[in-house]
Amino acid sequence: MLIPVAIEQQPSSDWVNVVKQANQSVTGTAMTNDDALFFQTTAGVMYELDFILLYSNAAGATPDMKFDLGEDATIRGQAGGVVISTADAAAQFAVATNQTAVAVGTNAAERAAQFTGYHRGNGGVFRVRFAQNVNNATATVMIAGSTVRYRVVQ
Repeated sequence: MLIPVAIEQQPSSDWVNVVKQANQSVTGTAMTNDDALFFQTTAGVMYELDFILLYSNAAGATPDMKFDLGEDATIRGQAGGVVISTADAAAQFAVATNQTAVAVGTNAAERAAQFTGYHRGNGGVFRVRFAQNVNNATATVMIAGSTVRYRVVQ
């Protein structure tokens, strides 16, 4: 039986998964590099990205998690997705451009932010970074199992 080229499946090995193995806590408003969610880029190469970022912080507390995606100070891509609103009332669609923080709601239970997007590499390290919106002694935690998935766009 012949299989038409149009429906031929792409090999699943073209995606690279970066999975966080341990929780990481941050208190303070300074953006902090995630210690696991990063990858080396090649200059001029376009990457397709998927993120599932698991986080928690104090329910009803002032600090909301914020995070940004980036390699350097130049916008080289964007990601859009669904997060819990900063009022913690409903889901909202958010767009993260390179090194522009997105604020999400608070809750002591695990929450997930899901994003998909693209990035044009510059030969540096693409990183997920996160912080609190307002400094508070109750840490914001990026939870083990958070995942960045990327592949080169051919």
